[in-house]
Amino acid sequence: MRLADTWVASGRAASALVALDLPPPQAWPARGLYHPREPGFFADVAQWRRWQGDDGTRPAVAVLVHRHHFIDGETAWLDRWLQLFEEQGLSAYAVFGQQLDAEGLRGLLGAAPPRVLVLHQISSQSAALQALFQSWAVPVLATQPYRHGDTAAWEADPTGLKLADAPFYLVQPEAAGAIDHLVVTAHADGGRRTELIERQARSVVAKARRLMALRDTPAARKQLVAMVYNYPPGGSNFGASFLNVPRSLEGVSGSLAEAGYAVPLTREAEWIEGLRPLLRAYYPDADLSGLLRSDQAAALPLK
Repeated sequence: MRLADTWVASGRAASALVALDLPPPQAWPARGLYHPREPGFFADVAQWRRWQGDDGTRPAVAVLVHRHHFIDGETAWLDRWLQLFEEQGLSAYAVFGQQLDAEGLRGLLGAAPPRVLVLHQISSQSAALQALFQSWAVPVLATQPYRHGDTAAWEADPTGLKLADAPFYLVQPEAAGAIDHLVVTAHADGGRRTELIERQARSVVAKARRLMALRDTPAARKQLVAMVYNYPPGGSNFGASFLNVPRSLEGVSGSLAEAGYAVPLTREAEWIEGLRPLLRAYYPDADLSGLLRSDQAAALPLK
């Protein structure tokens, strides 16, 4: 019985146990923080920061993962991913739990939320998580596994995301407020081993850094892009069902100006007049050179 208990508590490492004279098993915690250079786990972010000697000057990233990776003793992919964050000057750690819930996450990270959260776990409690993420005012990047083969299988897959995975790895994270989904791992050896798709993981690291830089940029220096839908089709049409688009843009431009962005309040009629030539640019016989001369367009070099 002692051996069975130890096996359940310790995962695959218990295969090395050959004696029955064993100490009492120590179960894995239900949730906590993890860093590959620490053999144990951290109860919360305050304990992790004390271990790090972190004074808060290094921007932190938290990767949210499921507890089973530690039960299985399968963290090489995660260790490498955290290392990639640290190579870019970021302070990174993993947060694990059996189920991602807002109250548990608040207890773990509420004392010092990270600058960026990376979601790599199913988020069924989307509404509560969205409220928590909004209260922290931090961007949340969505990542997911490819569950149908190794990295080579994912690269050969014409879609990269199976329809059966969309509700769990696409819809739920979006409902929680996560953005910019990327596949970063693949399930090799019939799902028994997790592979880090390193180029994808590096993209997440780079995006986290850019988001931090963007949030540190004063509003007046940020560059914004507004996109409108050419509906119904035609060279001067833009709209949406049950929405007055130019009037809405008037409200948006005014709110941006009040928030300190270098955006003038633009009236409804001005939006209509200004957008029509831009929409006509996608139709034959458009005067593209005229848009450049009037500073309504920019040239994109292709070399």
